Amino acid sequence: MKKIYFLGLLLTLTFQALSQNVVINEINADNPGGQDTREFIELFSSPFTSLDSLVLVFFDGTTNVSYNAIDLDGYACDNQGFFVVGNALAVNVDLIFTNGIFQNGADAVALYHANAADFPNGTAPTGANLIDAQVYGTNDAPANNLITGLTLDVLFPGYAQFDETAQTTGTDLTQSRIPDGGAPFANSAYMLQTLTPGTWNQPPCVGGVIASTSALSFCSNVTSLVELTTSSVVGQYLYVIVDGNNNIVDTTSSSFDFNGLPSGIYGIKGFAYSGQLNMSTLTAGSPISQMTSTACFAFSTNTLTVNVNQCSGCDGAAIAINGAANSITVVSNAVSDFYTFSNTSASLTATYVYLLVDANGAILSTVDNSFDFNALPVGIYSIVGYSYEGTLTGTDSIQNISGSICGEVSSNVVGLNVIQINSVVINEINADNPGGTDTAEFIELLGSPNASLSGLTMVFYDGATGNSYAAYDLDDYATDNFGFFVLGNAGAANVDFVIGNGTLQNGADAVAVHIGNAVDFPNGTPANGNNLMDAQVYGTNDATANNLITGLTLNTLFPGYTQFDETAQVAGTDLTQSRIPDGGAAFNVSQYVLQTLT
Repeated sequence: MKKIYFLGLLLTLTFQALSQNVVINEINADNPGGQDTREFIELFSSPFTSLDSLVLVFFDGTTNVSYNAIDLDGYACDNQGFFVVGNALAVNVDLIFTNGIFQNGADAVALYHANAADFPNGTAPTGANLIDAQVYGTNDAPANNLITGLTLDVLFPGYAQFDETAQTTGTDLTQSRIPDGGAPFANSAYMLQTLTPGTWNQPPCVGGVIASTSALSFCSNVTSLVELTTSSVVGQYLYVIVDGNNNIVDTTSSSFDFNGLPSGIYGIKGFAYSGQLNMSTLTAGSPISQMTSTACFAFSTNTLTVNVNQCSGCDGAAIAINGAANSITVVSNAVSDFYTFSNTSASLTATYVYLLVDANGAILSTVDNSFDFNALPVGIYSIVGYSYEGTLTGTDSIQNISGSICGEVSSNVVGLNVIQINSVVINEINADNPGGTDTAEFIELLGSPNASLSGLTMVFYDGATGNSYAAYDLDDYATDNFGFFVLGNAGAANVDFVIGNGTLQNGADAVAVHIGNAVDFPNGTPANGNNLMDAQVYGTNDATANNLITGLTLNTLFPGYTQFDETAQVAGTDLTQSRIPDGGAAFNVSQYVLQTLT
């Protein structure tokens, strides 16, 4: 008999030790603005923890005695460790109690290692066999009798009653442990937040914020150690180094030396996790987005950027003109053509130059942002980048050029085509026929007499979207004996190129003459100044379409450029935007007046 008694005592003590891990994780004692039909108490422990021999006891703060007790025998936490006791309408309820039975406060709920029979209604609070408890209220005086009766002032010195009143009608908040679980009786772990019965109050893995938010720069051939720290992290932690494509380069728990990595842009991302890392998702070259663990995981909210530079030697890299162009067309005319050059070379010691090369590979000149390409003869050229250290030799051709220490050409070239296209200006615009349907609208161009218009395209831009809505090739057309060419509706006089009635929008919109083809301007193309010959932004008493003025670069081509207004006309009197005198410099908006159409 003594052996049986000892075994029973051992099993009881073992269960008591396990049950100590169960805590009251979330409490919703009041549903503001309505009947209390969605109240609940959430318990939390290890997944599948048995709740046998546990009892929830409810204490009244006014009478200082229990008013209800619920046995948890036969129940267990779910696969995430949650168990919910509450009203039938509460979410994820495992054990239902009657609506309204859970008092608002000042009251208490306690979890004991005992049975409901040990707590008939009217039982005084006690700290014996107590596993966890919470004293709460809804703007009530502190129930100190419950705090001391449950010995919470001893179990958690400084214990204070939790107040659930910081919520409004229709916004139901709960007393929630942040993070989930933790030590019993830890009143300071609770906060008021959106209810989450049967699930996490705070995701158990929080990626946090990597401490340094400024980009770092290093040379590729020296020690480049980065010591890493992160704030607001929950879970185990790993730092992941990624390349410019967000593919994994390496991982570390605290620091990383970028010495030896190829020049380029890298990132450091934090990875919080629980359970076991799925190592197959950490392979170098794999996308960081595929990283997982057997439980939860989360990335840091920021990425630390690291630039690894080739601090010595020559790096031809890639070049671009005007940001990204790989070919440009220049029209030999009276308008200067300047371009902005850039390269991706990572060398900090080499000199970088841009070379103008003809079709035979001969180097004609170095070029920069102040080089006027309009001065070149008609022909086909290339722009080549060259990185060098020391003295340049062999500068007669791209095949012979070299630096006395090192030299390397760019990995790409930019094609350059200098062409001869006859210049025209937009001489007259009729974008609105007042008092009737728009059946006689037109755009008049003016250039040299009998000049070919091949290579030009008329593009219409919408001010609301900033994008094109129509484009017309002028190939195989020419100006007349006086230099005029009219594109417009069939009902307009002297039309050379007919477009549909109502096609030309009233404004605020724009028309532009570009060098190129209509296929270069599919509908929806953003307004741009590429190969622009002339343009006009106009309106009919509309707000200014600044997106078109800046998109077409008219504010640069004609400083102080303003939208032309065609509204100073009355029904039956059709006036047009007309250059006075005819012709003149492109983009000169000050030359336009409103007069009778011609």
